[in-house]
Amino acid sequence: MKHVVLPSFCLMLLAVSGCKGCREQHARTHAILKTKPAPSVQTACPSAEKFHGLDLTKAPRTTRESDLPDLWEERSEGSDSFIMRNDVRRVYSGFDGAVYHILEKNCFYVQHDPYGSSTMTYFGPFGGDPTKILKLESDLTPKSPSLLPTDIRGEALATCAAHGKAIKAGTEKRNAEIPPVYWADRIRALNPIRIYTHRVNIVIVQRVGDGTEEGKYIYNPLSSYLPETGDDGFVFNPNPRSGDTYTLGDGVFDFKRTINK
Repeated sequence: MKHVVLPSFCLMLLAVSGCKGCREQHARTHAILKTKPAPSVQTACPSAEKFHGLDLTKAPRTTRESDLPDLWEERSEGSDSFIMRNDVRRVYSGFDGAVYHILEKNCFYVQHDPYGSSTMTYFGPFGGDPTKILKLESDLTPKSPSLLPTDIRGEALATCAAHGKAIKAGTEKRNAEIPPVYWADRIRALNPIRIYTHRVNIVIVQRVGDGTEEGKYIYNPLSSYLPETGDDGFVFNPNPRSGDTYTLGDGVFDFKRTINK
């Protein structure tokens, strides 16, 4: 509702009974309020926004994990730090976004933002199996449960632990590079080019280019460093930081890193 501020001299006249100027001002003010209501505010939406053929234009969206109890649960009350629920499976992750499938509810959510965005926007829920609706089963989803993000993380930690044990035993020199002999079988299935540690976290390089690396970045609970886009040339997807909120999720990120030559 629009508020009209009257000049102070008119406010004084309001106290005078029978004030003609005051009555006229009151009538004009009443007419303005009656005929010109405050315009409503609408959120602008893109005219066409699609993700792997799925129209996101009219879908519910949010940038707050707290709005999505289907996907995220707070680590501790009031912490404003969220972790993915155990019944959620991330069936796709790439630089264009991610897809989260909730089997029990037969629905899914899409995270999609422009490349390098500092926010994470979630769309949904959408009904059905995302691997069929988005046609992900051919080349985008894991070929077996052994390649789900939760399993990748477990096997990456086992790989790191085996290497650390060898260093402690004196059979290996302390080095960030993890030799292939210590790679777990499920990690080998990712066809790594090299594996190394970054601030105790684990980096699985799957593609290299002119001064760049791409692959999987796995958070290690022993690390005091939380991965963040911009540090040491890394760009992470999904971006774990959205405003003041940090979301670790399942601890497995796609990354692209620029290497200083």
